[in-house]
Amino acid sequence: MRYRNLTILTLLTLLLVSVAPITAQDAAECEDGFRLFEHEMLATDPVCVPENPQRVVALDPFAYELLILNDTPPVGAIGYLEPVYRNSFPYLAEEVAAIEYVGFPANVEAILALNPDLIIGSFLDEGLITQLAEIAPVVSYSTVGSGDWKRPMQMVGDLLGVSELVDDLFAQYETRLADLRATVEDPSGIEVSIIRIQPDRIMLNLVNSFPAVVVTDAGFGRPESQAYSEEEAMEVYGGAVGAFISIEEIQLADGDYIFGWSNQADAEGNADADANWQAVQSSPLWTTLTAAQNETAYRVDGHWLGWGIFAAHGIIDDLFTYIAGADPAEVSPNPFLTDDETEGEVTPEATEEASD
Repeated sequence: MRYRNLTILTLLTLLLVSVAPITAQDAAECEDGFRLFEHEMLATDPVCVPENPQRVVALDPFAYELLILNDTPPVGAIGYLEPVYRNSFPYLAEEVAAIEYVGFPANVEAILALNPDLIIGSFLDEGLITQLAEIAPVVSYSTVGSGDWKRPMQMVGDLLGVSELVDDLFAQYETRLADLRATVEDPSGIEVSIIRIQPDRIMLNLVNSFPAVVVTDAGFGRPESQAYSEEEAMEVYGGAVGAFISIEEIQLADGDYIFGWSNQADAEGNADADANWQAVQSSPLWTTLTAAQNETAYRVDGHWLGWGIFAAHGIIDDLFTYIAGADPAEVSPNPFLTDDETEGEVTPEATEEASD
């Protein structure tokens, strides 16, 4: 299985004749330099992938993050990752800026020009997979919500041959969670409400959302309105990740602490969300909430939207600050930040040292 440099014209010609994507089903075994990759999360048949990929295009956040952390950044990435990581994680600015972005949706010709030897993506449609498979092996997978972030991280770690790095990252995560629990008396008795502020409405973050998983991992409780099991949430709200509520239903957002976040696609959307947040807080109904009365309702940044290890540590930082009343840099430093400032260089060495 050898991948040639294809001209754009050649690629388009091949697509017109519907040549099938190169997957493991085309051969009983992989050629030298490739190995068969199988996983329950794959959206395709098992795929022959390079044993030591050098030019990876990341159309998903987990490959993007792990390649950066391994000091082997992707040669290209899906476009929506650039503003998210640039805005939410300024300490990654240099790494983010050095990567080529291939648009959103992904532009096949832009990917072809990067001459990748492996393409990794989540929720890729079948037609795009077929096109991309003419360029390089494609590993496509799907998750079951933003709260399902640990499995794909482990899967991509295995795919890229960096499973030990993933183990270290999870060990760091668990250590900081333990440090946080040690600073808070009876965290399970503290109800943490999580809401997403949108331009025209409010969304409760339910059990299968990313921030809910991190908060639960930290040992905190959730309000009854947000503590349903996944099956119960589907019955009550019609979804397990989020539920939209009106201002008349704002009591469903109450808790000992409320963390509200917003992450819109553009500046106008963010401005509208800001205005909505002000309107919600100006409502007489808001003043009936426990968190409003105790002044424990906080507006937090867009990393609460997240899906990976950088965002998880950002949430832990906020939990230290607002619930534990402690400076995380003194109690349990974020491994991706330097000791004396909020922005720093991410290196494998720093990651390993923080887990020792």
